Amino acid sequence: MSDPINALRTKLDADRVGNELVARALTATLRRFDDQSDPDGDPWPDYIKTSESKDGTRYSKYERMKRVKRPGKPLGVFDAHMRRDLATSEREIKPESAALLLGSQPAQVAKISWFDEGGGNGPRPARTIGISELEMGRIVDDVINKVLE
Repeated sequence: MSDPINALRTKLDADRVGNELVARALTATLRRFDDQSDPDGDPWPDYIKTSESKDGTRYSKYERMKRVKRPGKPLGVFDAHMRRDLATSEREIKPESAALLLGSQPAQVAKISWFDEGGGNGPRPARTIGISELEMGRIVDDVINKVLE
C-alpha cells in the first residue's frame, strides 16, 4: 500500500513545481515582449518624438537611426540581444521559492533594467517587461492543479 503523504510530497517536489512555474513565467514574459505589451497587456509607449524629418514626420534620434539600420524591427529589438538575454535568464529554484533572474550578466541586467524602467539619456518612457501578479497567479493555479491530477 502506498503512503498518500509521500505521494503528495513527490507530486509537489519543489524542483519540479518550481521549474514548471519558472518555465511558464518565462514563456508568458517572452510573449509579452513579442507583443510589445506591459504586464497588464497595454501596448508599450512609442518613441518620444524629438525631431522632425524633411516630410514633417517627427522621430526620435534612435528611431531615425533604427529605421535606416534595422527597418521594420519592433521596440526592444535591434539585434535581438535583449530577447535572447531574457530567454536565457537564470532560474533560481529553492524549496521556498522559484525565481527567474532576468539577464545572467551585469551588462544584460543593466540593459534590461534601462529598457524596463525608462529614463537614461533624455526623456524615455518605461516599457515594462514581465507579467502581472494576476497572470502569475493563474500560472501557479494551473501548475498546482496539473501536478495534483
